Amino acid sequence: MVQPHPSLLLVLDIDESLATRETRDEVSRCYGYVGSTVIRPHETPEDGALVNTMEMHVRLAGAKYLRERTVEADDLWNNSIERWLFNQFHTVGNQMMIYNRRQREEGNVELFFDWLVVHFEDGAFKVHVKLNSVSSLPPDCSKVITQIRQTLNDGSIGAHVADVYIPSPESFTAQASAWEEAEPEREAARLEAERIESEKAAAAEAAAAAAAEENFAEAPDLVPGDEAAIDEESWQEELRRRYQLPMPDFEIDYSIWGVAEPDGTIRAFDSDKHRYVDAEEVKGSFAVAEIG
Repeated sequence: MVQPHPSLLLVLDIDESLATRETRDEVSRCYGYVGSTVIRPHETPEDGALVNTMEMHVRLAGAKYLRERTVEADDLWNNSIERWLFNQFHTVGNQMMIYNRRQREEGNVELFFDWLVVHFEDGAFKVHVKLNSVSSLPPDCSKVITQIRQTLNDGSIGAHVADVYIPSPESFTAQASAWEEAEPEREAARLEAERIESEKAAAAEAAAAAAAEENFAEAPDLVPGDEAAIDEESWQEELRRRYQLPMPDFEIDYSIWGVAEPDGTIRAFDSDKHRYVDAEEVKGSFAVAEIG
Protein backbone atom coordinates (compact mmCIF):
# COMPACT_ATOMS: atom_id res chain seq x y z
CA MET A 1 0.00 0.00 0.00
CA VAL A 2 1.34 3.42 -0.96
CA GLN A 3 1.60 5.66 2.09
CA PRO A 4 0.73 9.37 1.95
CA HIS A 5 3.74 11.65 1.78
CA PRO A 6 4.02 14.58 4.23
CA SER A 7 4.62 18.11 3.01
CA LEU A 8 6.63 20.73 4.85
CA LEU A 9 6.07 24.27 6.04
CA LEU A 10 9.14 26.01 7.48
CA VAL A 11 8.60 28.98 9.77
CA LEU A 12 11.73 30.94 10.66
CA ASP A 13 11.02 32.81 13.90
CA ILE A 14 13.93 35.27 13.96
CA ASP A 15 14.89 38.48 15.71
CA GLU A 16 13.42 41.55 14.01
CA SER A 17 16.91 43.01 13.56
CA LEU A 18 17.74 40.12 11.20
CA ALA A 19 14.52 40.18 9.17
CA THR A 20 15.89 42.41 6.40
CA ARG A 21 14.98 42.28 2.73
CA GLU A 22 18.39 40.74 2.02
CA THR A 23 17.75 38.01 4.59
CA ARG A 24 14.30 37.27 3.17
CA ASP A 25 15.71 36.99 -0.36
CA GLU A 26 18.57 34.73 0.70
CA VAL A 27 16.29 32.53 2.83
CA SER A 28 13.94 32.14 -0.12
CA ARG A 29 16.86 31.18 -2.37
CA CYS A 30 18.38 28.72 0.12
CA TYR A 31 15.28 27.06 1.61
CA GLY A 32 12.69 27.53 -1.12
CA TYR A 33 13.19 24.09 -2.65
CA VAL A 34 12.92 22.38 0.75
CA GLY A 35 9.35 23.51 1.35
CA SER A 36 7.13 26.54 1.81
CA THR A 37 9.11 29.00 3.91
CA VAL A 38 7.85 31.90 6.02
CA ILE A 39 9.85 34.43 8.08
CA ARG A 40 8.17 35.51 11.32
CA PRO A 41 10.08 38.33 13.07
CA HIS A 42 9.88 38.81 16.83
CA GLU A 43 10.92 41.75 18.98
CA THR A 44 14.46 41.82 20.34
CA PRO A 45 14.46 40.85 24.05
CA GLU A 46 15.38 43.51 26.58
CA ASP A 47 18.71 41.81 27.27
CA GLY A 48 19.53 41.99 23.55
CA ALA A 49 20.11 38.23 23.25
CA LEU A 50 19.31 36.84 19.80
CA VAL A 51 17.21 33.67 20.05
CA ASN A 52 16.03 32.24 16.74
CA THR A 53 13.80 29.21 16.28
CA MET A 54 13.00 27.22 13.17
CA GLU A 55 9.60 25.51 13.09
CA MET A 56 9.01 22.46 10.94
CA HIS A 57 5.29 21.87 10.40
CA VAL A 58 4.53 18.33 9.25
CA ARG A 59 1.43 18.53 7.05
CA LEU A 60 -0.40 15.29 6.35
CA ALA A 61 -4.05 16.06 5.55
CA GLY A 62 -5.28 15.78 9.12
CA ALA A 63 -3.99 12.21 9.60
CA LYS A 64 -3.70 10.89 13.18
CA TYR A 65 -0.58 8.86 13.79
CA LEU A 66 0.98 9.76 17.16
CA ARG A 67 -1.28 8.32 19.84
CA GLU A 68 -2.97 5.85 17.53
CA ARG A 69 -2.17 2.25 18.46
CA THR A 70 -3.28 0.72 15.17
CA VAL A 71 -1.53 -1.19 12.42
CA GLU A 72 -2.40 1.57 9.95
CA ALA A 73 -0.90 4.31 12.14
CA ASP A 74 2.26 2.25 12.75
CA ASP A 75 2.66 1.58 9.03
CA LEU A 76 2.21 5.27 8.24
CA TRP A 77 4.84 6.23 10.79
CA ASN A 78 7.38 3.49 10.09
CA ASN A 79 7.13 3.47 6.30
CA SER A 80 6.59 7.14 5.58
CA ILE A 81 6.92 9.69 8.36
CA GLU A 82 10.12 8.50 10.05
CA ARG A 83 11.94 8.20 6.71
CA TRP A 84 10.63 11.59 5.67
CA LEU A 85 11.85 13.14 8.94
CA PHE A 86 15.31 11.62 8.44
CA ASN A 87 15.56 13.13 4.96
CA GLN A 88 14.22 16.52 6.08
CA PHE A 89 16.60 16.72 9.06
CA HIS A 90 19.51 15.94 6.74
CA THR A 91 18.43 18.52 4.15
CA VAL A 92 17.49 21.31 6.55
CA GLY A 93 20.58 20.75 8.70
CA ASN A 94 22.85 21.01 5.67
CA GLN A 95 21.04 24.07 4.35
CA MET A 96 21.53 25.89 7.65
CA MET A 97 25.30 25.43 7.36
CA ILE A 98 25.40 26.19 3.62
CA TYR A 99 23.39 29.38 4.17
CA ASN A 100 25.87 30.65 6.77
CA ARG A 101 28.88 29.66 4.68
CA ARG A 102 27.54 31.72 1.81
CA GLN A 103 26.85 34.64 4.17
CA ARG A 104 30.43 34.51 5.48
CA GLU A 105 31.86 34.44 1.96
CA GLU A 106 29.87 37.54 1.00
CA GLY A 107 30.49 39.37 4.27
CA ASN A 108 26.84 39.24 5.32
CA VAL A 109 25.25 38.47 8.69
CA GLU A 110 24.92 34.78 9.49
CA LEU A 111 21.66 33.31 10.77
CA PHE A 112 21.95 30.89 13.69
CA PHE A 113 19.09 28.94 15.23
CA ASP A 114 18.85 27.59 18.76
CA TRP A 115 15.93 25.19 18.34
CA LEU A 116 14.12 23.27 15.65
CA VAL A 117 10.51 22.72 16.74
CA VAL A 118 8.72 19.92 14.90
CA HIS A 119 4.92 20.32 14.86
CA PHE A 120 2.84 17.15 14.49
CA GLU A 121 -0.88 16.80 13.90
CA ASP A 122 -1.51 20.52 13.35
CA GLY A 123 0.55 21.49 16.38
CA ALA A 124 -1.19 19.16 18.85
CA PHE A 125 2.22 17.71 19.71
CA LYS A 126 5.65 19.34 19.39
CA VAL A 127 9.21 18.07 19.71
CA HIS A 128 11.77 20.80 20.45
CA VAL A 129 15.16 19.72 19.09
CA LYS A 130 18.20 21.57 20.42
CA LEU A 131 20.52 22.46 17.55
CA ASN A 132 24.29 22.27 17.82
CA SER A 133 26.78 25.13 17.65
CA VAL A 134 26.59 25.29 13.83
CA SER A 135 22.76 25.29 13.74
CA SER A 136 22.45 21.71 12.57
CA LEU A 137 21.27 18.33 13.82
CA PRO A 138 21.93 14.67 13.04
CA PRO A 139 19.33 13.04 10.77
CA ASP A 140 19.10 10.19 13.29
CA CYS A 141 17.02 12.47 15.50
CA SER A 142 14.16 10.91 13.53
CA LYS A 143 14.77 7.71 15.51
CA VAL A 144 14.61 9.63 18.78
CA ILE A 145 11.21 10.99 17.77
CA THR A 146 10.11 7.44 16.99
CA GLN A 147 11.11 6.52 20.56
CA ILE A 148 9.05 9.44 21.85
CA ARG A 149 6.04 8.21 19.88
CA GLN A 150 6.48 4.76 21.42
CA THR A 151 6.52 6.18 24.95
CA LEU A 152 3.41 8.22 24.17
CA ASN A 153 1.63 5.02 23.22
CA ASP A 154 2.85 2.86 26.10
CA GLY A 155 2.08 5.59 28.65
CA SER A 156 5.65 5.93 29.95
CA ILE A 157 5.76 9.72 29.83
CA GLY A 158 2.10 10.43 30.63
CA ALA A 159 -1.16 10.79 28.81
CA HIS A 160 -1.43 14.57 28.45
CA VAL A 161 2.03 15.51 27.18
CA ALA A 162 2.08 18.05 24.34
CA ASP A 163 5.73 19.18 24.30
CA VAL A 164 9.00 17.26 24.59
CA TYR A 165 12.47 18.83 24.55
CA ILE A 166 15.44 16.83 23.29
CA PRO A 167 17.64 16.93 25.16
CA SER A 168 16.15 18.31 28.37
CA PRO A 169 17.45 21.79 29.27
CA GLU A 170 19.38 20.45 32.27
CA SER A 171 20.84 17.66 30.17
CA PHE A 172 22.16 20.11 27.59
CA THR A 173 23.57 22.34 30.35
CA ALA A 174 25.39 19.33 31.83
CA GLN A 175 26.79 18.38 28.42
CA ALA A 176 27.95 21.92 27.65
CA SER A 177 29.59 22.22 31.08
CA ALA A 178 31.42 18.92 30.62
CA TRP A 179 32.63 20.06 27.21
CA GLU A 180 33.96 23.34 28.62
CA GLU A 181 35.71 21.56 31.49
CA ALA A 182 37.46 19.26 29.01
CA GLU A 183 38.95 22.19 27.02
CA PRO A 184 42.46 21.96 28.64
CA GLU A 185 42.74 18.30 27.61
CA ARG A 186 41.55 19.08 24.08
CA GLU A 187 44.02 21.97 23.77
CA ALA A 188 46.90 19.75 24.94
CA ALA A 189 45.90 17.10 22.38
CA ARG A 190 45.71 19.74 19.62
CA LEU A 191 49.18 21.07 20.45
CA GLU A 192 50.66 17.58 20.49
CA ALA A 193 49.04 16.78 17.12
CA GLU A 194 50.41 20.03 15.66
CA ARG A 195 53.90 19.22 16.97
CA ILE A 196 53.84 15.76 15.39
CA GLU A 197 52.51 17.13 12.11
CA SER A 198 55.15 19.86 12.07
CA GLU A 199 57.93 17.33 12.61
CA LYS A 200 56.57 15.13 9.81
CA ALA A 201 56.34 18.11 7.45
CA ALA A 202 59.89 19.21 8.28
CA ALA A 203 61.21 15.70 7.68
CA ALA A 204 59.34 15.42 4.38
CA GLU A 205 60.61 18.82 3.24
CA ALA A 206 64.19 17.89 4.10
CA ALA A 207 63.89 14.59 2.23
CA ALA A 208 62.38 16.32 -0.82
CA ALA A 209 65.14 18.93 -0.83
CA ALA A 210 67.82 16.25 -0.66
CA ALA A 211 66.21 14.27 -3.47
CA ALA A 212 65.84 17.38 -5.65
CA GLU A 213 69.48 18.29 -5.10
CA GLU A 214 70.59 14.79 -6.06
CA ASN A 215 68.40 14.78 -9.19
CA PHE A 216 69.69 18.17 -10.24
CA ALA A 217 73.27 16.99 -9.90
CA GLU A 218 72.55 14.00 -12.14
CA ALA A 219 70.53 15.96 -14.74
CA PRO A 220 71.25 19.70 -14.60
CA ASP A 221 68.93 20.42 -17.51
CA LEU A 222 65.92 19.43 -15.37
CA VAL A 223 64.20 21.98 -13.15
CA PRO A 224 63.60 20.49 -9.66
CA GLY A 225 59.98 20.38 -8.52
CA ASP A 226 56.71 20.23 -10.35
CA GLU A 227 54.97 23.57 -10.35
CA ALA A 228 51.83 22.19 -12.01
CA ALA A 229 51.46 19.56 -9.29
CA ILE A 230 52.01 22.18 -6.59
CA ASP A 231 49.38 24.46 -8.14
CA GLU A 232 46.88 21.60 -8.37
CA GLU A 233 47.50 20.64 -4.74
CA SER A 234 47.01 24.24 -3.62
CA TRP A 235 43.80 24.51 -5.61
CA GLN A 236 42.42 21.28 -4.11
CA GLU A 237 43.25 22.55 -0.63
CA GLU A 238 41.48 25.85 -1.39
CA LEU A 239 38.39 23.95 -2.57
CA ARG A 240 38.36 21.88 0.63
CA ARG A 241 38.70 25.00 2.75
CA ARG A 242 35.98 26.84 0.85
CA TYR A 243 33.34 24.13 0.71
CA GLN A 244 33.95 22.04 3.80
CA LEU A 245 31.04 22.42 6.21
CA PRO A 246 31.88 23.37 9.81
CA MET A 247 31.95 20.86 12.63
CA PRO A 248 29.96 21.43 15.84
CA ASP A 249 31.70 22.00 19.17
CA PHE A 250 30.39 18.62 20.34
CA GLU A 251 27.79 16.07 19.33
CA ILE A 252 24.67 16.51 21.46
CA ASP A 253 23.39 13.47 23.34
CA TYR A 254 19.60 13.32 22.91
CA SER A 255 18.90 10.39 25.26
CA ILE A 256 17.51 12.46 28.16
CA TRP A 257 14.34 14.32 27.26
CA GLY A 258 12.53 17.22 28.87
CA VAL A 259 8.85 16.33 29.17
CA ALA A 260 6.62 19.38 29.69
CA GLU A 261 3.75 18.84 32.13
CA PRO A 262 0.42 20.67 31.68
CA ASP A 263 1.43 23.10 34.46
CA GLY A 264 4.63 24.05 32.60
CA THR A 265 6.99 21.95 34.71
CA ILE A 266 9.66 20.16 32.68
CA ARG A 267 10.71 16.74 33.95
CA ALA A 268 13.75 14.80 32.76
CA PHE A 269 13.03 11.40 31.22
CA ASP A 270 15.96 9.03 30.55
CA SER A 271 15.06 7.10 27.41
CA ASP A 272 17.80 4.52 28.09
CA LYS A 273 16.51 3.80 31.60
CA HIS A 274 12.91 4.30 30.46
CA ARG A 275 12.00 6.36 33.52
CA TYR A 276 12.05 9.86 34.94
CA VAL A 277 15.30 10.91 36.62
CA ASP A 278 16.31 13.70 38.99
CA ALA A 279 18.81 16.50 38.38
CA GLU A 280 21.71 14.65 40.02
CA GLU A 281 21.21 11.64 37.78
CA VAL A 282 21.16 13.90 34.73
CA LYS A 283 24.38 15.63 35.74
CA GLY A 284 26.08 12.33 36.51
CA SER A 285 25.24 10.97 33.06
CA PHE A 286 27.80 13.21 31.36
CA ALA A 287 31.35 12.75 32.54
CA VAL A 288 34.05 15.07 31.20
CA ALA A 289 35.79 12.14 29.50
CA GLU A 290 32.67 11.32 27.50
CA ILE A 291 32.27 14.83 26.08
CA GLY A 292 35.93 15.65 25.61
